[in-house]
Amino acid sequence: MCACLRSADALRPRHTKSMRSNGGYEVIKEAIQKLGLRHKEHIAAYGEGNERRLTGRHETADINTFVWVRDPDR
Repeated sequence: MCACLRSADALRPRHTKSMRSNGGYEVIKEAIQKLGLRHKEHIAAYGEGNERRLTGRHETADINTFVWVRDPDR
């Protein structure tokens, strides 16, 4: 399990004042890009069996692909 999920900080909300201020959408996009860089580590922390759920056949991407579908620029 990655250290980020073991710490008490994992229970804290990830929003910040900068995300709620003017220009906050750019801060949010940067944070999501950082999540994508550690996608494999985060998937591994969820445990066994995710490959059966994250197939890419339905509303999810496949287990090896990080996609942020809320991005209106896509």
